[in-house]
Amino acid sequence: MKGVKIIEENTVGMQIESVATLQQAFSKLELGRTDLVLANRISGLASLRQHQFNGVRVLQPALAAFPVFHYLHKKHELLLPRLTAVMRELEQERFIQKVQDEMLSGY
Repeated sequence: MKGVKIIEENTVGMQIESVATLQQAFSKLELGRTDLVLANRISGLASLRQHQFNGVRVLQPALAAFPVFHYLHKKHELLLPRLTAVMRELEQERFIQKVQDEMLSGY
């Protein structure tokens, strides 16, 4: 998709055709007009389910993994220590991973 920096940076020199939406990308794939769609797992699976694309499968393992960060507006700066502590606790308890696994099991 247009504007996804990690994909743009990792496909330099490749023959690519950007599209505005995942629906467009998967439509092209389903019609045989493209060979591969690069997307994050959750968005890709949601798009496949929502639009009922056939003949498309997720390749494993992922081509890349990267951390995702939370951002907080400066007016909430006083919440930062508590929020950081809660996020670390959720990560240590593997709660975030459990939620992700549960979400993925629905696809």
